[in-house]
Amino acid sequence: RSVEDAAGHRPSGALRGWKYLRFEGGTRVPLIAAWPGKVPRGVTPQFFSLVDLLATCAALTKQPVPAGAAPDSINLLPVLLGETKAQLRTNIVQHGIGNVLALRAGDWKYFPANADASTGIGRGADPRDTRFSEAVVPEPLLFDLVTDPSETRNLATARPEKLAELTQLLADIRAKKAR
Repeated sequence: RSVEDAAGHRPSGALRGWKYLRFEGGTRVPLIAAWPGKVPRGVTPQFFSLVDLLATCAALTKQPVPAGAAPDSINLLPVLLGETKAQLRTNIVQHGIGNVLALRAGDWKYFPANADASTGIGRGADPRDTRFSEAVVPEPLLFDLVTDPSETRNLATARPEKLAELTQLLADIRAKKAR
C-alpha cells in the first residue's frame, strides 16, 4: 500500500509505504551527484546510504575520519568518480519508526517480526489512527525487489533459505555493533 493525500498525490509512486517506514516508499531515494569532469554521467546500482557521506566526503577532502566515528560509513568516492563498478556496500540496515529494523541485501529486503512498535512514534495516539499500522510486522517479511519492488508478495515461507540467510546476517550486524 502506498500513501495518497486528499488530492490523490502519491509521493511514493507505486512503492509501498512512506517516510518513517522501512518499506521502499520510505527509503528508496536516488542519489544525484554532479561534478563536471569528475563524476561521469550515468546510473549505478551501488547502494549508497546517508551514513556513507561522511567517509566519502572525508576521502574527497583528504581528511581522516576520527577513530570510532561513523563505523558504518563506507567511502564510495571511487564509485562516484567512475573508478569502480564493484558493489562496495552490499547491504543497508534500515531503521524505521518504533525502533524497528529492516535489512536490504542485494535485491532482497528482510523485515524481522516485531510485536509492536510502541516506542517512538510507532503508534498513533488514537487507536483508530492507522497511519503507522505498517510499523508493526507480525511475521517475518521477505521480498525480492527485482520482481516485486512494491513489496506485495511475502516470500518468507517460499524461500526459507533466503529468510534464514538474511536473519543471520542482520543478527551478525547487530552483534558486531554491540561490541
